[in-house]
Amino acid sequence: MGGEIYTVTLKYFKLAIDRFMPYLLWLKNDTRDLKNIREIENHIEAYEEVKSKIESYNFDFSDPNKMFDGEPSDVENWMDETMLENLSRLSLRLLDSWKKELEQLKENKLRTDKDRIRIRELEGLIWPLETFSKEKSYLIGKHADKGILSFPGENRLTEDLNKNYEKSTETPVVGAEKLSSVIFSSELLSSIPPDVARLCDEFNFNYQNNKPNAAMLLLRRILPLTIVRKFQSLGKEDEIKNNDNEFFDTKTLLGKTEGLLSQKRIYTEIQGYKLLLDSSQHSYSLNVDMVDVEGCAVKIRLLLGDLFHKV
Repeated sequence: MGGEIYTVTLKYFKLAIDRFMPYLLWLKNDTRDLKNIREIENHIEAYEEVKSKIESYNFDFSDPNKMFDGEPSDVENWMDETMLENLSRLSLRLLDSWKKELEQLKENKLRTDKDRIRIRELEGLIWPLETFSKEKSYLIGKHADKGILSFPGENRLTEDLNKNYEKSTETPVVGAEKLSSVIFSSELLSSIPPDVARLCDEFNFNYQNNKPNAAMLLLRRILPLTIVRKFQSLGKEDEIKNNDNEFFDTKTLLGKTEGLLSQKRIYTEIQGYKLLLDSSQHSYSLNVDMVDVEGCAVKIRLLLGDLFHKV
């Protein structure tokens, strides 16, 4: 501890905490290992404490690279080296997420005014942080060789998912013809949020074992959850909630993704699948053919690929 820390660095720390706190919370809920849960809880508690301390300085966070009237260039450091390294690497993860978001937006062939505003905003955020990350004299650059921060349990969730995936594809089927392929590949599963991937993994099992009703019900869960996780990863959860702080219905959620997709045709084609969007039909009245399931699943696979696989 001791010494000073730049105000700009603290602003990036705070933005990084805000960006990944929702992800940490659902990662905690999706983890079964008690050790990982305790470590995640420790991260959450530590981040909340740091965030509270940073906010106590009453900085203006609208532009982390700008010094506003009355703001000091630096403040006395209160954190130990372990915490500084963790937050520096978290800031590198923030930088990486901004770069990928910018790449997605620039790939949009039909950009909205909102897209253009966000592109300018991201470009203004990325280059200063990237500069800091390359300079050893800055705190974030000092720890850059350690790499982007990974959270407790992330690697284990991926490993468990792959094991379950392999196991499900080997399960014998009695009294039904087993399909030879799966819709959601292991490569895709490893690149999307763990809880979405688990549902996709379960879908693969039902698809291979020729269970169309169960498979379709899973697709109905996968679609809205995919959209929610994407907006949470972007720190934009408020954009998909109503005045009662509840998530919009699936059809409205889907509409919110249009501006995020590089391939607008995906949005249009999913809209055409009433089976996916009609949440009023209950499981006891559901009766679909596997061809319908496969068509819906392929569209959701394209959606997942567009939203997450490039990230």
